[in-house]
Amino acid sequence: MKKIILPLLSVLFLGAACSDDVDVNVAPPQTNPEEPAITIAFEAKNAETAYDMADIQTDSVAIADISSLNIMDGASVAYEILVSKPGDASVDKLLYSVSSNGNLLYLPTDSLRTATETFYGKRPVARDLSFVVNASVTSADQTFQMRSDTVKISVTLTAPVIESAYYLIGNVNNWDLDSLDDYKFSHSDQDVYDDPIFTIKVYMSGADKYFKIIPQSSKDKSGDDRWTGALGCVVDGSTDLAGKLVIDNAGAMRVLDDQWVQITLNMMDYTYTIDLLGETPPVIYMIGDDFGSWNWTSNGVVEMTPVNGFAGHFWAVRYISAGKGFKWSPIRDWGSDFYSLGEDSGYTVSNGNAYVAESGMYMVYVDWEHGKISVEPAKVYGMGDCFGGWNVATYPFAVEGQTMTYTTTGSGELRMYAVSDIAPVGGDWWRMEFIILDGKIVYRGNGDDQTRVQVAAGKKVTLDFNAGIGTIQ
Repeated sequence: MKKIILPLLSVLFLGAACSDDVDVNVAPPQTNPEEPAITIAFEAKNAETAYDMADIQTDSVAIADISSLNIMDGASVAYEILVSKPGDASVDKLLYSVSSNGNLLYLPTDSLRTATETFYGKRPVARDLSFVVNASVTSADQTFQMRSDTVKISVTLTAPVIESAYYLIGNVNNWDLDSLDDYKFSHSDQDVYDDPIFTIKVYMSGADKYFKIIPQSSKDKSGDDRWTGALGCVVDGSTDLAGKLVIDNAGAMRVLDDQWVQITLNMMDYTYTIDLLGETPPVIYMIGDDFGSWNWTSNGVVEMTPVNGFAGHFWAVRYISAGKGFKWSPIRDWGSDFYSLGEDSGYTVSNGNAYVAESGMYMVYVDWEHGKISVEPAKVYGMGDCFGGWNVATYPFAVEGQTMTYTTTGSGELRMYAVSDIAPVGGDWWRMEFIILDGKIVYRGNGDDQTRVQVAAGKKVTLDFNAGIGTIQ
């Protein structure tokens, strides 16, 4: 218990004067009677020691029990609590208003949930919190601030079961439980309770395009027990593009037309959505020895840039080592990978992988629309006043080791683009444009005009496409 004793000071006035010529009568000193000291004190303790959010059905919860409150007559008191994460002084404390009823202080239920999520995330396990109660006592024109000792509580959030991973099974993989690893949903590196979204892109084709979802716990079982816990929809064969996921009597979802789809799971709500992407994949990835070391989770995997306005056309400039294999996929996973679309140039194929004969800077161009792939020496150009003008294919970057460089001759906007012998863009160079922004190479893709970056004359522009960085020095 913290006790603050605030005495009021007596005031003493004393007057005196003297003179050699005048008799002065000195009156006794005038005083004010001393006022008594004011004692203010209170104590706070747990109203409850543990809170399970699944059991709370009210808008607020009793958070503290106030006792030993001792204030002057006619004063009013207001409370708030300062919540912290025990043992972690680096995390900012959270201040919440509370209401009172008798000796009990009430905190909004949403505030208790928010505090727990802020400090720990949304995973539904018991979490420790601590708080102190701040009291403001107002009397006449004076306000006194007091604080209680630390109070400790435990809070358990409520949330559905969200597993570490989910897998697609259906006609796309012949309902084969042994091929689940090739059809794993993608997820961020966050805790699944902070990011409950899982996605997968897959091409659905054939007479039957049904599917269900296998959670990680089911996959970890053996034999037919792996079907236990499979997720599906309420009505078997539903072609709805959104719905609830269920386990009991789960039916299979269905896609009607042959096409690429993106399936998204929101496991906090246990819902699914299906985005129909058409015959043309929305993205192409490149993986290999130089590009992620054949690991789809690596940041080295290349997400190729779409050609602005040309669906199914993708490009990337990269340094490729001779003898190092690579290939492509419309999904960031195995199962739909390819090394050829039928008409290929600039590379050879061995054991199902693509190879270049010599190490160097290459333009890799995938034309899904016409079934073509080209791997050709990279050609990158500048455009605009800082390069000398606005003529197409006039200001080429030079290859320096594993980078490309150009030194500006004037000042102006820094605009750059790449070209390919099989690209259908013609003179619309901006369809394969990119810039340097905050030290990174940023591609226009299917976006609008990019942020403009001003460059002075005599600046060396260096592009490291493999690292994704650019410098202006």
